[in-house]
Amino acid sequence: MALNYDIKKVFTVTLNPMSGENVVFLNDKPLDSAKVTADHKAREEMVRVWKGAMEELAAERNASVEPVVFYEVTEKPASGWKGKAMQDGRPVRLEEKLDRLGPNDIVVAVTQESITFELMRRQAAGQMFRVASAPGVVIDQKGFEADYAAIPFRFKALAERIQAADGAEIEFKGKGLEKPMKLHVDLRGVRYKYFENGHCHDPGRLINLPSGCANCIPYRGEPGDRRGPSRTSGKAPVMKDGRLAVFAFKDGAVTEISGEDAATAEFRKAVFDPAAPDMKFLGKLGIGVNERCEYKEPHVEKEKAVGIHWGMGNAKKFFTVYARENPIHVDLTFVFPNGSKETVMRDSRFDAGVLGHHFKM
Repeated sequence: MALNYDIKKVFTVTLNPMSGENVVFLNDKPLDSAKVTADHKAREEMVRVWKGAMEELAAERNASVEPVVFYEVTEKPASGWKGKAMQDGRPVRLEEKLDRLGPNDIVVAVTQESITFELMRRQAAGQMFRVASAPGVVIDQKGFEADYAAIPFRFKALAERIQAADGAEIEFKGKGLEKPMKLHVDLRGVRYKYFENGHCHDPGRLINLPSGCANCIPYRGEPGDRRGPSRTSGKAPVMKDGRLAVFAFKDGAVTEISGEDAATAEFRKAVFDPAAPDMKFLGKLGIGVNERCEYKEPHVEKEKAVGIHWGMGNAKKFFTVYARENPIHVDLTFVFPNGSKETVMRDSRFDAGVLGHHFKM
């Protein structure tokens, strides 16, 4: 199958397998062939093509590539997913295979259902393998065509600003809005950054494929914290199916979602869920830096598209991406402790004059 991108080059830049390291491809599909769909078959073919490129790279670097692990999840307890699997024609238990992963292993997970958080859980427990997770993607996803050598530089430029700033001012404008709306996001003391920077060279690291998003968790306000209440406040519009909903924020949380259509009712149900009180808090600010990612599903492609998105709660559920194709555009300005400001994005396009030549897209 001819590709519009060089996956061997993508693997070289993102994963950089070295001598003595081992690559494991994971692919979820029903082990009963009667239940395998066209979607499963397409993703299995994607794994075959990608694995062939990885084998070429591994041969050049004295690394190894295992036969593909095809698996089917049967249980998802908090202690670890369980399931049945096949590797090289032999049955294995999914949990046992995952238990054996260690610092010399590189996992490439090409899956229908995301296994990312189960792999992250194991990394946090000390297994320290590294991961490129590609949930829900197809072989011709545009995000694979990006300049992966530039993505780490874009991430670094934005991550440094996120960490240095006290806040981010987001101005929303465009189709469907009578006048611009503004949201201030509190970045005081932010230190957490999910390194979705296209660079997965060290044990314990994880990226998505496609990759490229500078993320942080805004300060939501914690009892007894010297920073006091969160300063996240303002309004953020969301357009869905041509209908407008407006999220009103105060002290780090959503206080109201205006709009009367079914989509707004769906938003309210998700945000004001009594069983998930954290959902009303702003849980994520993300800035996509992959110049080829498109404003469409799956999630892993959409959130990397050039633009911004914000997510709610610990799950960081987001409702839209303000990418170039979205009728609502954004200006993004960082506010620093000395009161200075720097606008890095206008109309959902990066300002390369401010950020540097890596942002010429």
